[in-house]
Formats: sequence, structure tokens, C-alpha cells
Amino acid sequence: LPAVADRLSVVISVANGRGPEPPLPGAEQGHDEYKEWAHSQKHDIAEFSDRGGMRFSALDIEKCIRPRIDAQSLSALFIYFAGHGECSRLEEDYWLLRRTNVGPGDIINVGATVRLARLAGVPRVVLISDACRSTGDALSLALYESATPILPARNFDRISVKETSNPLPQSLV
Repeated sequence: LPAVADRLSVVISVANGRGPEPPLPGAEQGHDEYKEWAHSQKHDIAEFSDRGGMRFSALDIEKCIRPRIDAQSLSALFIYFAGHGECSRLEEDYWLLRRTNVGPGDIINVGATVRLARLAGVPRVVLISDACRSTGDALSLALYESATPILPARNFDRISVKETSNPLPQSLV
């Protein structure tokens, strides 16, 4: 089936564990099942996986998405992640791209990605996370500072905001 050019699915899977965390063979299975679904929906598909020892960074993913955001050519963007995740507090989730030697670009800042999605000019952005939300250790807390969003900070001037009436009483405005 030919892809519908205005829908993009970015499929990310990291089956290798990080440090003492176990490998996740289900991440590869989830990757394949999501890809099959996206194909059935006629999405363009971009894949990132650590199969066969492949390495990629958050910047590689962002560089894949950026031209489509800049062109304002998407009606829908789907991002699927299967792998290890951590959280530091409410709504501060991170997706881990490495097992060892973690550095800048090896952790995706999910919260920042969500915030940028609201400003990207894409009418529908869906993030699907098949990841745990364990709390990290002291090393993780330091690494969160280098976590990277996977959407570009772009097109703020192309966003139109529909004006609505203010529901607050005038005395509070």
C-alpha cells in the first residue's frame, strides 16, 4: 500500500537493558507490531532500533522529523517507543536509548517533546510509550539534565490560536 504523505509514524525500540536492567525482547516485537499497524494505516514510517547493535541518538530522531515539521506537511505524527523508561516526578518521563556509556542525546525528554508537539503546527501528535516508569538512581538524576526532546523548536509563528471567551468572572481578570 502506498503511504499517505501527510501521516508519519516514528517507530523507536531499544531492546537492550541499561546497566543492571534486563534486555527487553518484547520491545522488538512491539516495534514490529506497531510498524505493521502503521503500514496498514498507510503511514510513512521511520524506524530506529538497536537491533544488530545499531546506535542512534535523540538528535538522529529529531533530524528525521524536522524536515516534515518545517514543511508543515503533516496532518498527523505518531511516535511509538518500546524500551526502558524512567521518571523523576509527575509528568517528567524519559526514554532510554542506551544500555551503558550514557551521554547527551542518549535519553529522550518525553515532557519536553510533548510541550514542543503543542507548538509544532501538526494538528494531531500521538506519543505511545511501551516503557516502564521506574525512578532512577543518582546517576540518572544527573543524566536527566542532558535529556533531549525529539521534536524541533519550530514554526511558532505558524500556529493559530482560536480566541475564546474568558470563563473567569470579570472581578478575577
